[in-house]
Amino acid sequence: MHENEKLVFLAFVHLMIVLLAYSSPFLFRWEIITIFFIYGIIQTIFLKYCPLTKAQFRSKSKDFSFQWWLLRKIGFNVKMKTVKYWIIWRLPAAVYLFALFWQLVLNMNP
Repeated sequence: MHENEKLVFLAFVHLMIVLLAYSSPFLFRWEIITIFFIYGIIQTIFLKYCPLTKAQFRSKSKDFSFQWWLLRKIGFNVKMKTVKYWIIWRLPAAVYLFALFWQLVLNMNP
């Protein structure tokens, strides 16, 4: 596989994982989501970067963000620091809390 093909493949895999995470309340039980939520917190605290982002953007710093790169590609001019704050702390917490509400309060199980 050529280098460019590999990067396109990694971008596709990365996007699928992100979309899967955001749709997880509808696909997985809250117990499974809890495991991945805790894993994400541990990864953020100890690694301080996403391994897939590092594989995809080797030459970039650990502060680089796939979502920031994607937003820039589709025309949004946003600050990386703002995007990283939201995708590292706010969005995972919102997805997790929504999963708990959706499944435990509304009893809408996948």
